[in-house]
Amino acid sequence: FFSNFLAIIPLASILGGATEAMASHVGQMLGGLLNATFGNAVEMIMCVQAVRANLIRVVQGNLLGSILSNLLLVLGMAIFGSGIKRHEAVFNAQGAAANMTCQVVASISICLPTLFGAINGTTEGEVLLLSRICSVVLAFVYFAFLVFQLKTHSDLFEDEGQQEVEDGEAEGIPHEPEV
Repeated sequence: FFSNFLAIIPLASILGGATEAMASHVGQMLGGLLNATFGNAVEMIMCVQAVRANLIRVVQGNLLGSILSNLLLVLGMAIFGSGIKRHEAVFNAQGAAANMTCQVVASISICLPTLFGAINGTTEGEVLLLSRICSVVLAFVYFAFLVFQLKTHSDLFEDEGQQEVEDGEAEGIPHEPEV
């Protein structure tokens, strides 16, 4: 397991470079999605290998660390960085509500099998079945959110500054940067 972990480090760098190259050709939103998806490919490979080696605690620790770093560290740094550049942050409430709905569904789906397993009289098979049902629900919610974000409501997730530049160029009006 440890040798696989060491071997995957340079592959992560190669994958990151390839993802950045692809992202530069497909636009900001789809590029960000590709970067997030393939950026987690190394973690996914490591988790699959850990499950095969029956290292369940490693997988649980990896998932917990990933969730905490994404929810707290990444979000916190984004808010902090935004506060340095601008004194007032503006965002689309509908887009934020869609993101938060997905986050609540994911949180409930992660907690539900654990809570169900804590009830006296439940078997491992029942907990495993509920866990698999939750994983199918999460996969469905994720793909539905991708359709929502990339196809049906893509305007909610576009960067307003980028949209203004595109609108201004289309009308022949130069874009003035905000001060």
